[in-house]
Amino acid sequence: MTSGPRQRESRPAADATPTAGPRIVFGGVSAGGEIRSGSDDFTVTKTGGGLYSVVPRRPFAAPPSVTATIWGQDWWMADTAHIGAVAADRFLVLTSDSDGNWADRDFCFQAIGPAAPGTPGGSGSEDA
Repeated sequence: MTSGPRQRESRPAADATPTAGPRIVFGGVSAGGEIRSGSDDFTVTKTGGGLYSVVPRRPFAAPPSVTATIWGQDWWMADTAHIGAVAADRFLVLTSDSDGNWADRDFCFQAIGPAAPGTPGGSGSEDA
């Protein structure tokens, strides 16, 4: 009998096809929807109270994995950021106050996913 953590070897599925390396889009956004920091390759539209549409300038090859969190000075520990719908070309960030009501909050995010062929970070021409 062995002790200690068990490790599993990660193997690609037999039918897996090679993909381009990951692409990362990230940023900090003010409660008003202004971009404060980040990778300079996305836009943000504030669509309502606590609702923000984030659009990468170049879509991913498939929907990315997205995370977001509240940041800044004007928030409480129970304020939150959630990810709504995610597609290859956009995702929705929802922010709320400590009572669970949609509310404008500063947030930061990162989206990591496969780069589309023909885009920087993807396979093929870099001129697309």
